[in-house]
Amino acid sequence: MNYLKIRKLHYKTQREKHIKINADFDDWLFSPYHCLKVRFFIEWSALLVSFLQFTPITPNFITLLFALSAIIGGLFLASGESILIFYGVLIFFFNGIFDWMDGILARITKKTSELGDILDTWGGVVGSFSFS
Repeated sequence: MNYLKIRKLHYKTQREKHIKINADFDDWLFSPYHCLKVRFFIEWSALLVSFLQFTPITPNFITLLFALSAIIGGLFLASGESILIFYGVLIFFFNGIFDWMDGILARITKKTSELGDILDTWGGVVGSFSFS
């Protein structure tokens, strides 16, 4: 699947998910940061997935990278060193791309699974605890 088709599918999927939680990433006046962040994550994850779909990298591996990056970001934040704290904040911002990549990669490669859903939830919990 090419980048534009992946991107279109990703926007459709995310709109459906956001409607379920009463969020609108097209309402720039209400939450400009959210609108910008959603677009940033969709665009980057669609671009990366357009390349990764042809590799042996699995969606579950991407989910594990998401959890690992959260742990590393949490350790950096807890370090007390200014530069490491800065890097920890960057890691936490950009690790969202991993979270948005795993689901779309699973759909594109037809590798959705119950384990993947469990790992995705687990990765989110790890990220929340690591940031706390």
